[in-house]
Amino acid sequence: MRFSSTEKQRYIAQNREEYGVLFDRLKFIDPAEAARLEAARREVLADIARFGATDDFNGTKLDGRELSPGCRACGEGSWNCLFINGKCNARCFYCPAEQNDTGEPTTNLTTFTDPDEWAEYLLTGGFTGASVSGGEPLLTFDRTLRFIRAARLLCGDDIHLWMYTNGILVDEEKLAALKEAGLNEIRFDIGAVGYAVEKPALAARHIGRVTVEIPAVPGEEERLTALIRALAAAGVRHLNLHQLRMTPYSAERFIERGIVLRHGPKVLAAHSEMTALTILRETLRSGIVLPINYCSFLFKNTFQTRAARLRNAAVLGVMPEDITATGLIRDRSGDTISYHTAQTRPQVSFAHPFKEVRLSSGKKIVIEKMPFGEALTLSAEEKRFLERLIALPAAEAVVLEDELVERDDMRLLSLYRAEVLPQGFLEYF
Repeated sequence: MRFSSTEKQRYIAQNREEYGVLFDRLKFIDPAEAARLEAARREVLADIARFGATDDFNGTKLDGRELSPGCRACGEGSWNCLFINGKCNARCFYCPAEQNDTGEPTTNLTTFTDPDEWAEYLLTGGFTGASVSGGEPLLTFDRTLRFIRAARLLCGDDIHLWMYTNGILVDEEKLAALKEAGLNEIRFDIGAVGYAVEKPALAARHIGRVTVEIPAVPGEEERLTALIRALAAAGVRHLNLHQLRMTPYSAERFIERGIVLRHGPKVLAAHSEMTALTILRETLRSGIVLPINYCSFLFKNTFQTRAARLRNAAVLGVMPEDITATGLIRDRSGDTISYHTAQTRPQVSFAHPFKEVRLSSGKKIVIEKMPFGEALTLSAEEKRFLERLIALPAAEAVVLEDELVERDDMRLLSLYRAEVLPQGFLEYF
């Protein structure tokens, strides 16, 4: 995905505003390093392709041949993540937010104190996958078990249930209880414990599917590549590497580590992507049987967001022909076009159209139609461009991006971004 000059300046200004006084202490890549990374990425992607790896979801995810059922549910848009608490007993430098408040279970801005209500929400929403995250779910173990058990009892075998953990509190007794409650998969962030594999190995004797999910930390390529055989031997069935992102909360620790950054919709570690792709290539070369999935920021930012938009738009009763490929609601009136997004809201604002989904307990889930960007009054040329965009197959529509980026035509680009899913990985700058 490429950016125009105006878009680049907008993102830089946006990042400067988000990080405030910290911004001038951040180290971003220069143009020469960005060009080097672009060339290196092309080379490693060509190597990976020769081993048969697939680039799925418009090339934003590698390698999709053997994704876990949970990752498939995520990509297909039928996944729900419940944050069971907001407290953690690890201190990972990359943690995006302070984790010191147990709080209440929350998903999509909605609080669920009753496990049966969450289970009904999953069933009503047609979710095929659900995860329990935190914080650290094992810090509120009884609560975690109640929610997993309720989801399994109501949804049966039609839903894939998994849990995220740093593994510190994992033991035989808890694993047995999780299995009995109906957990299908457990995911370990072993980056929290110095990449130790003992707890995943223990879990593999109890839980049907064990996954290791960690950020691809620059500088850890050799260490992680050497760890692949140990993970496979321990019974780990999947390794998920995701792109390392910085937040204002974690910025000081990134600065201390000297991590080089890149601009974009969010600030990312510049070399994280190459770390993940290099590990994937070396694993394919070695012939080790351990599926690796590189989950890029663009995948999460695009496909997870799109999935939520589509689910919510269906609740509002929007016709499919009025929904863009990105999941936005397209509203046209004469020469004017505007876009909206269907969002789950904590309560009704009464400022926009909405619909309430009522559970049997009486609890209401609010879906609201929120404005997305500014309405545009289209010229005759812009109307023709929009009609062309809507009619073109996706593979042909993405070809227009380069032309619009070079022209820096922000009006047509705004239509393009609303209508067309991005392709590949983010441009370095």
